[in-house]
Amino acid sequence: MSVSKIISNLAGPQTVLSYHRKYNWDLFMFFNMGVINGSLLSKFCQDLKFGDYSINALTELRWGGRQQFFPGIMEITRLTATFLVPSPDFVGSFFRAWRRKIVSDDGYYGVKADYARNIHVWIDTTTYFPAVRLILKKAFPLSVPSFDLSYSDEGLLTYTINFSIEKVDVGGVMGEAGDYIKSLLKF
Repeated sequence: MSVSKIISNLAGPQTVLSYHRKYNWDLFMFFNMGVINGSLLSKFCQDLKFGDYSINALTELRWGGRQQFFPGIMEITRLTATFLVPSPDFVGSFFRAWRRKIVSDDGYYGVKADYARNIHVWIDTTTYFPAVRLILKKAFPLSVPSFDLSYSDEGLLTYTINFSIEKVDVGGVMGEAGDYIKSLLKF
């Protein structure tokens, strides 16, 4: 395929591509904690923030008057999720049950295989077709829901929960994201 053909396909991205919006996403937790199904919490999740792997420090190698840099340890940003608090509060009950799997009421730590779970996030197109699938591997909450009560505003009560995650798998729902984009551009 010639370069001019590729450029002509990319000439009008506003007519060929659709862009992701910050509000077109869904959270899926396909597991139970206690008697509560995680899929019930999806509609109460209002905000998600997480990053992929980043290199925060460089390793330096020196010899003679020269130096060379190599990537250091790759770190993943924690997941922060904000949930609305319904009445009755099954969101808080879900996370408190999850926390009891991590540390029992007697203070004993659980086995990670028993409490680490995958959390799924799907990012939809503007036509609500799931385009990007993220799997946040081996997630578990680092905090239990805390109450932030105030007479100073009339906002809704929310829980902000921080999670540890070990890996982020990124892909398309029907194959890799790159394959989906190529099908849109008709290469």
